[in-house]
Amino acid sequence: MRTIIWALMSTLAAGGAARATECGEARQAVQHLRAAIGFEQSAGHKKEAAEAQSKLKSFEKKLKDACAPRKVTIVALPLAYVSLPPGNLSKAGFQPSADWKLKITTLAGSAAGVVFTDPAALDVPAGLKWETEPQAKKSEGEIWLAVAEGATLTVEEPQAGKGTWRIEVKSRPLLYPMSKLAACVAGKPDPSVKLPGAVCSMLLSVDPIATTGGLPDRGRAVPLGEWQYGWHSTLDVGGDEIAEAAPAEGPPPRLDLALELSSPLPGISDGKKLAVTLEANAQDKPSGATFKLGHGCGDDDEACEKARFSTEVWYDRVFGVPFLRVPPSGVAQARLVGKVTDRLAKPVAGQRVLMTSGARRIVTATDDLGDYRFDALSAGDATVVPCGKNPANVPTGDETRNVRLGLGETKAPVIYINKLFE
Repeated sequence: MRTIIWALMSTLAAGGAARATECGEARQAVQHLRAAIGFEQSAGHKKEAAEAQSKLKSFEKKLKDACAPRKVTIVALPLAYVSLPPGNLSKAGFQPSADWKLKITTLAGSAAGVVFTDPAALDVPAGLKWETEPQAKKSEGEIWLAVAEGATLTVEEPQAGKGTWRIEVKSRPLLYPMSKLAACVAGKPDPSVKLPGAVCSMLLSVDPIATTGGLPDRGRAVPLGEWQYGWHSTLDVGGDEIAEAAPAEGPPPRLDLALELSSPLPGISDGKKLAVTLEANAQDKPSGATFKLGHGCGDDDEACEKARFSTEVWYDRVFGVPFLRVPPSGVAQARLVGKVTDRLAKPVAGQRVLMTSGARRIVTATDDLGDYRFDALSAGDATVVPCGKNPANVPTGDETRNVRLGLGETKAPVIYINKLFE
């Protein structure tokens, strides 16, 4: 019997059928040596028990070294982003709510015998907030990515074959425009971007719309609504408003990334590359996001009147943030114009107006003359009605106008309201 137990113990300690990581092997060897010591002592085999005790001390030291927490640095970790609206009076902001949390998973290490069954525990500084300021010149729909540089990754194996990992972001993440990341990848880096080209390429892949007029990957993002604006009109779009428009969830979202590490994690990383997947954010509705949509041209009203913007708002289910997409232009040719006044024909400025035509629901706002306008429409039937910040909130009464859109410009009958409907 003793011979059988010693043979089993030796096989496991040396790494037989139950072979795992170095930490797992050491942990298994310690467990079996302790069992062997107990057996030998109960059988009165002092010499054999002493031999097992001596081996145990050696493996306990190996266990301490092999299973110590391993810490490396993540060169750059994307956390969230802010999508800039077109128009030189526009700006955007995002402040993660209490529900916001990235879900980062990995299959790394499974080939070596260690599995990370739970997502990474992510610690970020409290009070994070990203906001852009109005600018006279910027790319339409430009995305500014919030990047944590130098985050600490700690990996442990508390049980044989089961890994745990934690990511600690100690400094405030930086905002990088996608245009500068693209220049970094092209070998023409901006001095403000001090990242390797491979890291810039990984960060660039976060962009939900890789090409102008393209669509996000199916399942990753869902549409929330469409807004149009221009001369002397502004729209403030908040998280509550776009949350009301959030549709049912689609297929499970995911985004695969290869994070660059400061040093390899033996048995886990592929050299200095750690393959991870970002899955559905814990925040399932838009929250903490704001968009101010507006455009001004100083004294040049004629030029300003020609500058019109159409923006779709989508929700990125991986990062838990809304973003903007500029719809493709040049397809639809119809235009709808109209006016909102009170009963005395006095213009009502700043009134939101909702147009519904087919599957499209577009919100705009009246200018200081009470005029509104919808561009890039398709011919067909349309309904126009004043609305509040929740597009589903419309007044009761005879304010609804039904019109038939044709190619070119269609004028809707005047909408009369007693006061600004918010």
